[in-house]
Amino acid sequence: MIPKSHIDVDEWQRVLNINLMPVVRSNAAFLPLLLEQRAGHIVNTASCAGLYSHAFDRLPYAASKAEIIQLSGGLALYLRPKGIG
Repeated sequence: MIPKSHIDVDEWQRVLNINLMPVVRSNAAFLPLLLEQRAGHIVNTASCAGLYSHAFDRLPYAASKAEIIQLSGGLALYLRPKGIG
């Protein structure tokens, strides 16, 4: 099997829509409630693939998981002083 030499933009969009956007949407839905009550926890699930790329054809997946890791880290910095873990 010959490996692909490029990844279509449509494939990037498909993977981001499946892996990243549900996390963004759930955070958008629940964060206002958590901020209002100044308590609670957010749990986002990613993958070690977000830390270590292992194949060219898996780049969209790895990038989507890396974004979840970064999103979670940024939210932690913003929300910890507000009583949210």
